[in-house]
Amino acid sequence: MAIELERPVRVVVTGNDERGRSRVMSDTLAAEPPGVRGGYVWYADEVPAQLTPHDSGIDRPREREVPQRGGFLRVNQLDGWPADYEIPPETSPVERPRGGWGRGGMNIHKTQSVDYGLVLAGERLMWLDDGVKTINAGDVVVQLGGWHGWGGYKPSRVAFVMLGGDAR
Repeated sequence: MAIELERPVRVVVTGNDERGRSRVMSDTLAAEPPGVRGGYVWYADEVPAQLTPHDSGIDRPREREVPQRGGFLRVNQLDGWPADYEIPPETSPVERPRGGWGRGGMNIHKTQSVDYGLVLAGERLMWLDDGVKTINAGDVVVQLGGWHGWGGYKPSRVAFVMLGGDAR
């Protein structure tokens, strides 16, 4: 079943020219890592973010964790699992080579970040330690560094804004 937002993610970046007038700086498609539909839209290595033309970092590897003092916007699409999909078992927590922690299962993971998940289309399942929640188009999830995983049997497209956090 197709969802309404199957097309690639178009990224229109605006800014100011040398006279201070607003204009389109670039109009491209988001970089899509191999095997992934959707992709990174923009990175800010630190906040306050640079407001002049610069490398957005959208071609960085998908596994990169959220910058400690920055953030990024990512959009991804899940086509949905087959009806006979079996959820892998969880493992003991393991620190990931590029940051954060994982414990297998439904890609259960946790990062030191505040994550805003905006479901643009379809339905997504979110695994938490206390159960599974169904998140629908139009819903927003705010994650504060907790263990979680995403998946689902139905197609969906979600935008994630992820900001570096501190778990003190």
